[in-house]
Amino acid sequence: MDAYTQLIEDSDRLRELIQRWRSHEDTAASMLPEASQAIRATAAAKEEILYPAIRAHAPERAALVDDAIRTNMMVEVFLAKAQEIGPGGPGFTDQIHHAAAAADELLLHERRDLFPAIRPEALPDAELARILDEMNTARAAYEADEAMAG
Repeated sequence: MDAYTQLIEDSDRLRELIQRWRSHEDTAASMLPEASQAIRATAAAKEEILYPAIRAHAPERAALVDDAIRTNMMVEVFLAKAQEIGPGGPGFTDQIHHAAAAADELLLHERRDLFPAIRPEALPDAELARILDEMNTARAAYEADEAMAG
């Protein structure tokens, strides 16, 4: 599988998790740790590795990268608020719905507006593979840090 296909499949897997989390009110609270960890780890890796690579290879997309970063910050606010409120608290469900909707929209935005900058026609597969390896390493490091902190 080429690196671009791997990027799309990783994005699709996260999107499926978010949609499951968002669509099942009865399990939304119990899925919060898994969903929030996946969203946060992916966002951290993208902000550290992928977004700078897109800026470097497609500077005309810088404003779109900025939008993605702002959306990641918004998702983080919703996740933090949901965790602060806790399951059953007033507004908890609203916060997780807002987080899921914003994260899902971000994944669509990335696929439509950012990923084309690093398609195989725009970037050699070996370069994208290196970027994805670095992203996977960054995501794993984030998850390990969270596991130690939690």
